[in-house]
Amino acid sequence: MQFAETKLPQNPLIQEAFEYSQQHIMTKVVPETIRDFTDQIKAQFEQKKAMLEMALESEEITQEQFQKDMSTLNKNHANLTKAIPFAAKKKTEDMFRTIDVACAQELAQVNSVTPEAIAAALLLNQVRSPVDSKNIAKQFGDGVADLISEIVHIKSYPMERSAKIAACSEEAKRIFMGGMIVEFMQMKKDLIALKKEMGSEEITFTSTKEKDIHAEIVLLAPADITLAKKLTAVFNEAAKEMRSPYHIEIGDNNDIYLVETKAPRINDPSRILPPGTKDKKPDSSDPSDPKPPAPPKGPNRGWGDNVF
Repeated sequence: MQFAETKLPQNPLIQEAFEYSQQHIMTKVVPETIRDFTDQIKAQFEQKKAMLEMALESEEITQEQFQKDMSTLNKNHANLTKAIPFAAKKKTEDMFRTIDVACAQELAQVNSVTPEAIAAALLLNQVRSPVDSKNIAKQFGDGVADLISEIVHIKSYPMERSAKIAACSEEAKRIFMGGMIVEFMQMKKDLIALKKEMGSEEITFTSTKEKDIHAEIVLLAPADITLAKKLTAVFNEAAKEMRSPYHIEIGDNNDIYLVETKAPRINDPSRILPPGTKDKKPDSSDPSDPKPPAPPKGPNRGWGDNVF
């Protein structure tokens, strides 16, 4: 993939981050993936070989059948082993394109996002150890490295995720929203493909997932309402595929609601309000929706599953 194909801003920092990530993928990530694939294929081979040996020992198959099956197994193993380098390269390049570059592309559409944030999105999944983090700080500066560090902290402490999101910088929140947008877009594609393949209609979120996501969007939205609206839209599309009983709405005043899909979408006092607010019945003399208090703001101080 060439930088020009990404249609990202023609900015030296962004292009350097793109090229650094591609180089890192080829020199570190692809070899790691090759080793993983090799171990997986070897384990599968040994398991199938052991099953054939057990079948021969129990006289379920003849010696002749055993030799024939082993010959086929060896050929398949050799073919799979030969294909590993290509498969590893394709997998890592596809992940870079559909995750890192896709997130950067989402961020690039928003005027408030800086080149440093776009560069951090491209580099995030290349931080696989403290050494990688130091190398990025040295080449791209502390600003980019600090953004990556903020998102790493969000992902590394799932039990403290909300607190970490509230405490991170506006720029890190924008990057995190970009990553969530890409995740839900990919989730929708995967669900559609899975339903076509398996005919499954019973894939659902865990019991509190929608409420957790709503709470996170409430914390993230003040950093950039444009990204929050896109995130809400793609979440709703994925939720529909998952047959979720909820969807998320952003009101005229940018208040964010988690709503039961079966309920009316407009002027419904039963909707669930942002965390920290209290519902109240609309005044009979005022037909408009009650305006909930703004959610509490964290100090002005993310996403990426490959980080250390």
